[in-house]
Amino acid sequence: VDFLRGSESMKIRDEHKNLKTYGVGADITKDHWFDYFKDLIAQGFLIQNEGQFPTIALTETSMDVLAGKTPVELIKLKIKESKRKTLAPDVEHPHIPELFDALRQLRTVFARNENVPPYVVFSDATLVEMATYLPQNDWDLRKISGVGDLKFDKYGADFLNEIRNYCTRNKIATRINLRSPKRERKQRTKRDASGRDTFRTTFDLFLDGMSIEQIAKDRGLGLSTVEGHLARFVGSGEIALEQLVPIEKIDVIRKALTEHGEEGMIGPVKAALGDDYSYGEIRAVRAAIEATAAEKSNGAF
Repeated sequence: VDFLRGSESMKIRDEHKNLKTYGVGADITKDHWFDYFKDLIAQGFLIQNEGQFPTIALTETSMDVLAGKTPVELIKLKIKESKRKTLAPDVEHPHIPELFDALRQLRTVFARNENVPPYVVFSDATLVEMATYLPQNDWDLRKISGVGDLKFDKYGADFLNEIRNYCTRNKIATRINLRSPKRERKQRTKRDASGRDTFRTTFDLFLDGMSIEQIAKDRGLGLSTVEGHLARFVGSGEIALEQLVPIEKIDVIRKALTEHGEEGMIGPVKAALGDDYSYGEIRAVRAAIEATAAEKSNGAF
């Protein structure tokens, strides 16, 4: 779709732009192109291959179309525009369509990996908020509607990375300060009487000798959430990586991050490693790698 619409996305290489069909469908919206492809697949003119990153391929029937022997009729839905207007009624500022589409593609990867409908990962309304307010860190992302503890731990890092990369490429700053507080929104990051945030509270309990399972039970949090909290302190050097991740797993995770961690995404890494490795363990190893890289970079100066 990006190719047909003449996108300047980094995914479109120079050799693509030399093809005569590059940009031939620029007058058709992305949504309509996606509808057309779904229609072509449903009619058997195209087929969608299986796999983590499915591709579109021709069929025997499509060869007759290319030869001009078989005409193709496509359905054009006109309810899309009015539906889009009600996508996120609480968003008072315009979102960035290109980023919204990129976030939807990322959501599709997770949905296919987990064999669930896309809205189970994040709703369109949540993605619209992300593409509107451009959160740049964990605290900002937690302000977005629909980002709870579980989804934050499973998907937060990858979606944040997508947003930050887009903002960096286009030199755009966060707009999280424009977001109005949601009415009756529960405070996700709790603080105790001393002002410690939830991450520091988990850290202190860990230093007191409590296991991850005990902390999760004591605080009423999921294991992945607690692991995510502690991974932060691996990056700061306050917790040794070996305290969170078994030694025999560290090199395996490092290799998987190198092979599957495109642009910092954790989802494909978890899919490659399987159920024996948690998101928290992967985050901890990545935090250690990033901390080491930062030390080397500082040393170079």
